[in-house]
Amino acid sequence: MVLVLIEDLLFRSKISAAAKAAGVNVTIVKTAEDALARARDERPTLILLDLDGQRTRPLELVHQLQDEPGLAGVPTLGFVSHVHAHVIQEARRAGIGEVMARGAFAASLPQILGRDYTT
Repeated sequence: MVLVLIEDLLFRSKISAAAKAAGVNVTIVKTAEDALARARDERPTLILLDLDGQRTRPLELVHQLQDEPGLAGVPTLGFVSHVHAHVIQEARRAGIGEVMARGAFAASLPQILGRDYTT
């Protein structure tokens, strides 16, 4: 299962459609609290984070995941609409494994969802 923390409705539907086409189960949540609860319950293989989300507090979620036994090693991928160096630097310092521009993320989504994150 792939966990997705995102506010944008249109982009959520694109992610859902790509996941369905790839045969990948995604759980989409709107808050860091929901993401943490679902991650605890479902043990995702990958977490996708909209780093532009103000209400979702994605970096806070990453810190919480790192403090959770069994969740600290879950790969994370963040995406941003605008390339703001400070956001990317903060994301990397927080431990997000990969940060992509939103356009590149959308274009790569089938490949991202098709990767084997269990190894």
